[in-house]
Formats: sequence, structure tokens, C-alpha cells
Amino acid sequence: MRDYADLLDQAGNALANIYMKKTGLSLEEVTALLSAETWMDGPECVQKGFADKLAEPVKMAATLNPAMFDVYAALPAKAKKLIRKIEPTAEAKQVEAVLAAKKHREEIDLLVGDFADNEYVAPLIASGEIYKLTPEQAGDFILDAIGKNCAPSAPQPLSPSAPQPLSPSAPQPLSPSAPQPLPATLFMPVTARLFAM
Repeated sequence: MRDYADLLDQAGNALANIYMKKTGLSLEEVTALLSAETWMDGPECVQKGFADKLAEPVKMAATLNPAMFDVYAALPAKAKKLIRKIEPTAEAKQVEAVLAAKKHREEIDLLVGDFADNEYVAPLIASGEIYKLTPEQAGDFILDAIGKNCAPSAPQPLSPSAPQPLSPSAPQPLSPSAPQPLPATLFMPVTARLFAM
């Protein structure tokens, strides 16, 4: 972060030196203009030496994202009036819809992955119906399809070294804060060792 700030300081100093040489203003004057985020129109730029002459106006149109101007604290009201939201053209909306559909299809294809040949998934892909689902719905459908021909496995016996479940007759705790007695089996080996010594 500090490296980036240093880079910005260097760029600011370079701009200040360039403006100082071009305008004849002092470093303090230029730095004050930069710090204040000073905006000037064409005649002001020529008057203060930032530009050599005014060019003839050119008619043109540009599309800008108005949000990009939110970073400027001192944007003049005159400039704000020039910025207006431009609605996208029908062609732009169409391109946006095509790109959204392509992205959706790619998301579904990623979910389908190796299951495209599954007997339940393949017909949905062939008909295009899977692309009418949301990615969440498609994921659920694929998981369902994978599990259709699967049977649950039989419970496996516990190994002798695995902890054994408590019996249903084991005493239930009275309350979470009450001290719980430890099972007698935990004390037996210790007791046996004491007597063996």
C-alpha cells in the first residue's frame, strides 16, 4: 500500500513540475491547484498557461459511465449538468442478453461436466431443457440423476479400536452446567495399576 502511495506521490510531483514549467506558476501555486482538485474550462486553461490556444469546438457524443465521476470531490456543477445517463441502444441490450445467455450456458456446462452421458442428464442436454434451469436447479437435478441408480450401502461393523456408541440406558445429563460423572470404565485401568504396584 505504501509502495502505491509512493508511486502516486512521484506521479504528482512529475505533473507539478511539468505544469510549473508550462505555466510559469510557482511549485506552491501548482501544488495548491492540484490539492484543491481544480477544474478549468478552455479559456481558463489558456489564461493560466496550461494550454496554448482554444481549438474550434467539435460536435461529438460520448458514452460515459456517470459513476466514474463519483471519485471527484470538486466536480463543478457545470460539468455535472453535461453528464447524463444514456440508455443503452436496442443493439447493446441484445449483445448484453447474448453475453448473459452464453455465461449461463457455460455455468451449466461446468456443472454437467463428466455427467453429460448420464441416462437422465443426457436427454435434458439434448433437448436444451437443462439450460432453462438456474445453476442451482441444474446442480440439484444432476445430483439427483447421479443418485437414481445407487443403493445405500449396508452399515459397516465398527472395528474393535473404534469408539463404541453409548448404550440407550446410559444416564442423561441433568443440565449443561452440572458436573458430569465419568464412566467407571475410565477409572478401572488406573485403579488396577495402583493395586498392581
